[in-house]
Amino acid sequence: MNIIDKANEVEKIIISKGFNGSVSIVYEDQVIVSKGFGYANFEHDIPNTNKTKFRIASITKQFTACAILQLQEKGLLDVNDTIDHYISDFPNGDQITIHHLLTHTSGISNFELEADFYHH
Repeated sequence: MNIIDKANEVEKIIISKGFNGSVSIVYEDQVIVSKGFGYANFEHDIPNTNKTKFRIASITKQFTACAILQLQEKGLLDVNDTIDHYISDFPNGDQITIHHLLTHTSGISNFELEADFYHH
């Protein structure tokens, strides 16, 4: 079975399970599938597309942490590095480490608590 057949099989499974979201399948820099399934807004019948933005909040934290630790294992970064090493103009970046970010001890406020966050 070639990659296109596999992607078509995945798409059939996605549809049969009633998946609601967006999917991109890329193989060797070639986009095989990039589309939305289900609805971004059920009330107004607005379908998901490959450009739908989702408020994923904390869902990716564990994957990000894992990737950072893998980069540390490879010697490509150190969790004790300050973030100004990577983002030169970040406020207080010379005092905040990657470890602080991973353990939520950086002192950076939760952007969802900002008054206008949900009004954009």
